[in-house]
Amino acid sequence: MNTPTTMTTTTIKPTTIPTTLPTTLPTTPTTLPTTLPTTPTTPPTTLPTTTTTPTTIPTTPTTPPITTPTTPPTTPPTTTPTTIPTTPTTPTTPPTTLPTTPTTPPTTPTTLPTTTTMTTMTTTTTTTQGKIIQLNCNNDNEILSFTHSSDNYIQSVNDKDVNEIVKSNESQFVILSRNLQLSDDSSNTKSYQFTDKINSSHIEPLNINSSYTMEKLDEKRENERVYEYLLRLNEVRNWLKECLQLDNIANEMEFEHNLSNGVLLARLAHTFAPHIVPLSKIFDIDQNYFNTNGQICCYRHTDNISLWKDAIRSIHFPEVLIPDTVDIYEGRNIKTVFSLFALAKYLHRMHRGPSIRREENVEFSPMTLNDVRERLKNSDLSLFGNIDEILATIPVNLNDTNIEAIMQLNNSINDKVILLKCLKCFDTNISYVNDLFIDRYQEELINQRKILGINEFLNCKQIQAAINKVNLEKIHLACENNNCNDLLMIICNLDDFKMEYISFYMYALKNYSPLTMAEVDKVIRKVNQNVAIAIIKSQDTLHLNLFLLDDKKDKAKKLLLTSWNSIIQNISLSEFIARLTEEIIIRKKKWESNINERNDEYLRERFNDGELFINVDNEKIIYDKPNKIIKWMLTREEIEDISTMINDKDDMDQKDGNDNEMKLEKAATKIQQWWKKRLFSKNFEELKISDKPSLRVVRQFISLLLHTQNDETENEELKKNRLYATKLINANEYLKEKMMDLDEKIVQISANKIQFQELRSLLKNIRMEANDYIAYDKPLSVSDKNDITMKLYEIIFFHLQTKPQYFVKLMGKYSNNPNGLSDLFRKSVLPVYSYGMSNPEMSLLALLLAKYLHEEIKQLNNPIDFRNNSSTVILQILMELYGKMELQQQQIAELNQNLNNINYYEQYFNLNPINLFESITGSKTTNINKAMENAIVNKIFNNSKQFLIHWAIAYAQIIFTKTFKYPDIIRYIAISARNNLKKHFPTQSDSTIIQVINAWLYNGCWMKVITASESLNMISEIGKVNEYKTLAIRKVISKFIEYSILNFGYSTEKYWLNSLNDAITKINTISKLHFIKFIMQNPPCSIDDEKWKKYESYRPILHLTMCQLHVTLQKFQNDVNEIISKNSQLSQFIANVLSLPIDNIKQYVTLHLHPFTSNETDNYDEIFRRTMQYVENCLLSGCPGNNLTQLLAHHTLQKEEEIFRKFLHRNNNNQHIKLTLDETKCHIIRQLSTLEKAKRVTSINNYQSIVTAIAKEINKTDEYRKIRQIDLITMRKLVSELEKTQLDYQKRLERYAKLFEKI
Repeated sequence: MNTPTTMTTTTIKPTTIPTTLPTTLPTTPTTLPTTLPTTPTTPPTTLPTTTTTPTTIPTTPTTPPITTPTTPPTTPPTTTPTTIPTTPTTPTTPPTTLPTTPTTPPTTPTTLPTTTTMTTMTTTTTTTQGKIIQLNCNNDNEILSFTHSSDNYIQSVNDKDVNEIVKSNESQFVILSRNLQLSDDSSNTKSYQFTDKINSSHIEPLNINSSYTMEKLDEKRENERVYEYLLRLNEVRNWLKECLQLDNIANEMEFEHNLSNGVLLARLAHTFAPHIVPLSKIFDIDQNYFNTNGQICCYRHTDNISLWKDAIRSIHFPEVLIPDTVDIYEGRNIKTVFSLFALAKYLHRMHRGPSIRREENVEFSPMTLNDVRERLKNSDLSLFGNIDEILATIPVNLNDTNIEAIMQLNNSINDKVILLKCLKCFDTNISYVNDLFIDRYQEELINQRKILGINEFLNCKQIQAAINKVNLEKIHLACENNNCNDLLMIICNLDDFKMEYISFYMYALKNYSPLTMAEVDKVIRKVNQNVAIAIIKSQDTLHLNLFLLDDKKDKAKKLLLTSWNSIIQNISLSEFIARLTEEIIIRKKKWESNINERNDEYLRERFNDGELFINVDNEKIIYDKPNKIIKWMLTREEIEDISTMINDKDDMDQKDGNDNEMKLEKAATKIQQWWKKRLFSKNFEELKISDKPSLRVVRQFISLLLHTQNDETENEELKKNRLYATKLINANEYLKEKMMDLDEKIVQISANKIQFQELRSLLKNIRMEANDYIAYDKPLSVSDKNDITMKLYEIIFFHLQTKPQYFVKLMGKYSNNPNGLSDLFRKSVLPVYSYGMSNPEMSLLALLLAKYLHEEIKQLNNPIDFRNNSSTVILQILMELYGKMELQQQQIAELNQNLNNINYYEQYFNLNPINLFESITGSKTTNINKAMENAIVNKIFNNSKQFLIHWAIAYAQIIFTKTFKYPDIIRYIAISARNNLKKHFPTQSDSTIIQVINAWLYNGCWMKVITASESLNMISEIGKVNEYKTLAIRKVISKFIEYSILNFGYSTEKYWLNSLNDAITKINTISKLHFIKFIMQNPPCSIDDEKWKKYESYRPILHLTMCQLHVTLQKFQNDVNEIISKNSQLSQFIANVLSLPIDNIKQYVTLHLHPFTSNETDNYDEIFRRTMQYVENCLLSGCPGNNLTQLLAHHTLQKEEEIFRKFLHRNNNNQHIKLTLDETKCHIIRQLSTLEKAKRVTSINNYQSIVTAIAKEINKTDEYRKIRQIDLITMRKLVSELEKTQLDYQKRLERYAKLFEKI
């Protein structure tokens, strides 16, 4: 912590109230450091280490977990090859050894009939459970040889028999793979791999180029077994480090032996059961005896083991998972490692320990692997995969302690704080408790209690069911609302959760709809497995593309036979390789890509739960859609599509007999359908991605531009709601301002009839004016007043809205005038941006504020000064408009009211012992020790400190609660300000920057709420309690919170105030945690970047009152030369506004914003847009032509003219006109000629830029409709909220009116 040496305390006499905390900022940090990692581009994930167990935000590696496939038994049953029974036989007890040779091997292969062959194969496979069966087929004679690794004979069968084997209803075999082997003699050999579907074990795909014997498979399986155990052991070691805060835990080679003394086990037990294992009971706690005695245990070390076992039994850890004391003591601790792995999961679920981090791709030395391999002989590690099932079936054996805990929980249902502690208590045995949902837990438990009888209580099972019900309800709600942030907060504490997979979890949970939390756990593990498989597939797909590009055909073939073995059938690999290579070459030419320049490009990989992306340069995996997706590489789906096509073609070619023609037609139809689908997909891809799409492709999708009846209806509804919402906002702002004036007059009024009569008249006028805001329904638009001035307004406000630099400069003139800045923001900025009603306006407003803060930061010499920047008034306004803080406001108001009722501290609150001593004794002293020796001084001073700590933490916990989230726009500008501060002050740590931003947010959003003199009108409407006595104390508390956020503490020079440092650290920690979790790691997704291009087709409509129009233009006209360049177009437009509009507060003006005037002949943007519209109408009418030149030269047909007449045509003034298709083509030709002279188009490429622009507009059509749908939903919700606010004001006015009538 930065501990100042210059910080002083408030000097207050016993009967006075302090007004401020010290305002002198610290100059030198000395103690209590709380730092975050300095990562300039990514949010910090490590929280301040302020307690013995630091809180960390879970981080997970991006590499997939290592999955160990299950392999067949190492000792298949003995078979006698010479004896061929006619029915399958399976021994009940398989032998433990496998003979190296058959008892009576045949001297020559025997060809058997088809039925006998089936019997032979069935028998052999059944009696050799889990063995790999491989058949090799030579193309010359179509005869397959049946082999397996330990046999000395070869049984020949043909291809037909193979099909009969696997297609028979009674068969227990399925083809695992069918591959093509390239022999040294250039002949092709088909290889089949079967698996037993009755006694199945997972078998990895057989590598054609390497023949696995059973011994090799056993060795491979054993290596994987050793590696998996070492991973789990390493995870347990790291988990113990985190729990115990130790760095000197024994390495992998010594860890098991180190557990034998029980010290680590006992110290772990102390963390969750200190009442059972106090530190004083742990023998040899520092392991000095153990190490000096040659790491040999003595009998007293068994006491440590017993203490650990007692502790884990006390929390109902399953007995089956607890190892024997003797095994632990003697160093046989494989089961102990397993037990600790399970205990980590169990403690995490009970909120008593951190989660155990899964690790992958850890490298171990050969010595370590060999040593562990020896230790693992005859050990069963299968339990590692069954931990979740074991923990899910923990029996509930209630003892007196459990019953007492359950009874206490039942008795505490009405107290949320105690209820939460009871739910998280071990003795209640309740899992999956989430602090965020305590309100719903309480509600659900109360409802369950109502169902029971008077003297009945909820048991453990019923309580757990209620918890699960609430959790699942929250999960389903988050999935239904597509809210990844809410889902993250719900499931982040579950086992195996990985933050970067959150979108995948949501998709899976939507589809699966789990009924229990255990099923949620399974979904998470399944998603993790799917992601791991998808990562491997993405790597294979990338490697195949690179092999094909580098002409490494052998490697490409080998990769196809392993990674695509399910779709690579009996096809010619050479043909397949050639087809894939040809496809990549075509794509390369099409996209004009340079395959040597692939920086920051990614290849997409789709899988069941979503899609991920692999960097083609370094194979890094990301899970969010990147800016660059490589266009010419083949995706896995495309490779499979091409394979399907070739397989279908080969099937068609290989058919013979009487049905050959029918099958040929069926296969041909299938291929044609595939190509049609493929062609449409390619056309759509060309439309989406190509920078030069053909007119043919654009024509195919031009109908998407047609406006449907639904489009018109939605547009009309949106237009009406925007105007109505604007009126409601203005009316509510007026009512808010007038109500504040009215409240002040009520407080000051004297009881006489004349003054009450004036108040009645004022109240009546307020109600009438508010109604006029809503009822006045005569918006003024260009069509109503057809003059150049109104059109200039449209141009001016388009530039003011879409180019933030103008408002940034204007707002900069008020940097030292917070009241002026607030007035400008309320009366000009917000109306011009339509109060951020829709995402476009909100995005533009956020960009404006981010640029404004950037300019303000440039003027700073010290980052600390940013917290008191005048922009805090903007934060206050934004919170009023968009912040959902009613709950927090009410809680703070209740705290304020509670402070009003505390009389003791009003008289005796003082943090300056010397001043307090002088006030009490009448004597002067400069010795702090002497002052503190006075009992009264000591008591008042210590009580004052405890008072300050209690109330500061109480306020801070409300402000930084997990349930409150800042609005998107505030999160956006906060992140932007943080990045700009980091750039402007590169030497400052991330921790310091975050503290400054937090203090800025606090000053702008919360300080006035805490220090409000009227308690936010929450207490009563009239006769508010005079809280000025406690206002000064609340200001001290507020200032203390601000300093805590900034990490300003007290140095050793002011030791009498050192006890405040713990509270400062706590508030600082929770504030930074809130910032990291809810701002840095939860950036707003609804704010677009600066590349704003949403005004190309859909022009914004702005509703302003004449007063707002007047104020805005007046402010710009006053300083136009300082704000806008004299030579700019906007400056000329403002100068051309000869007279300002009448300052009529009721009159509304509707402006259709655009960046040009319709009568400009040299505005090439307008001509280009108009030409696009004409060409679109020609395409919609069906005019043929492969390019624009051919389209214009084509003779117009009657059918085309009839279609063209159905469209509505408007002139430049938005008026309906009649126009023929030929006249339209003439307009296009003239305008193309004008644009070509301006070098905007060229006839050399047949005016391709027009076609490309239309394609872009088509691509954005769906986006526009989605945006409109979002705007409609947002607008309806906004109108509803505004109407509710208006109704609340009206009700207050009615209560005032009734009260005045009685007086």
